[in-house]
Amino acid sequence: MASFRESLAAFKNVDDAPQFSGTYAAISFALLSTFCGKPDEAEETLRHMLEEHENILGRDDTSTSE
Repeated sequence: MASFRESLAAFKNVDDAPQFSGTYAAISFALLSTFCGKPDEAEETLRHMLEEHENILGRDDTSTSE
């Protein structure tokens, strides 16, 4: 958990990080949070990633999930 928290923090602190570069860390952290009985923490993490995705590609984007 600590490693994924550190990864998420690192991605958030990089000014010119590629789009969606923290996705792997966010998904992994959310899965671990869920398995550890912390679904609210998982949802909060994924919500931020989803908001970034929607802000960049739009709410109805299907190009990244096909």
